Amino acid sequence: TLTATVTAELTATTWDMGEPADPATPTATVPAVQCAGPGMPYTAGANPAAPPCGYTYLWRSLPERTAGAGTWPVTVTAHWTITWTLSTGATGTDTVDTRTTVPLRVREWHSILQNTAGG
Repeated sequence: TLTATVTAELTATTWDMGEPADPATPTATVPAVQCAGPGMPYTAGANPAAPPCGYTYLWRSLPERTAGAGTWPVTVTAHWTITWTLSTGATGTDTVDTRTTVPLRVREWHSILQNTAGG
């Protein structure tokens, strides 16, 4: 009988936010967001404006900006490291990427005015 122990570890994610750098040039998209590891759990009281791996949309996903879809196509690629051990003593490591795309509607944004020292 041959048995295998396999472990998958999420080592990084790459987020393509689907938003153009400028709506007048829709083919020039913003750079992908690279995130190490699986991310951070929600922490009450954390600063939502400065997450360790985050993105803030600059443009609403209006139909005229999205070829009628009204959404930005957000694609996440999960980068996995797979390690395995067989009952024979053989071991190995491999990498696997998985990807999915979902539509995201961005309807509004809020401006925050801050009174800073000297400003």
